[in-house]
Amino acid sequence: MKKGTVFFVVCILLISAAGVTGKILSDHKVRCLTQELADLKGKTATLQADITDLQGKVADLEKSFPVPVVGVASWYGNWEERVGNKTANGEVFRKDGYTVAHRTLPFGTILLIENVENGRIVPAVVNDRGPYIEGCEIDLTEGLAKRLGFIQQGLVEVRYFALFVPDASPFGVLMR
Repeated sequence: MKKGTVFFVVCILLISAAGVTGKILSDHKVRCLTQELADLKGKTATLQADITDLQGKVADLEKSFPVPVVGVASWYGNWEERVGNKTANGEVFRKDGYTVAHRTLPFGTILLIENVENGRIVPAVVNDRGPYIEGCEIDLTEGLAKRLGFIQQGLVEVRYFALFVPDASPFGVLMR
């Protein structure tokens, strides 16, 4: 006998002695498994294409949303002098109004402002120009300062972004 044949017979005897029985896959079963594997590869490719498409849509959506600005906010401290006077856009100043002053944003821009320290959030509309304090990004009414919880401090770090910019598409990116 040849060495290969002897080895094969010994292996069969050892497997039989151990009580292990192996199943030999039929040609039909192999073809079925091969087809299932091909189907899975096809589904994986389709799924990967769907994931890539969704990632593209998310990236486009992220580009269309506003970019938050982080800066220091102050509040109008001399409101007694301002009550009844007009703001830069012609509206009558109200110390408890939901309005703010910003140097460059168009009048009518709707902002969402968050106090970074305590997480309080308020909406506001730009209707005035300012602030005139160096290092400040935005100037709020006393009412907004109370709602954001920084009336005692006078200045606070805020995060804000535009929800609407007049004469621009909704969710416009903040102009600096």
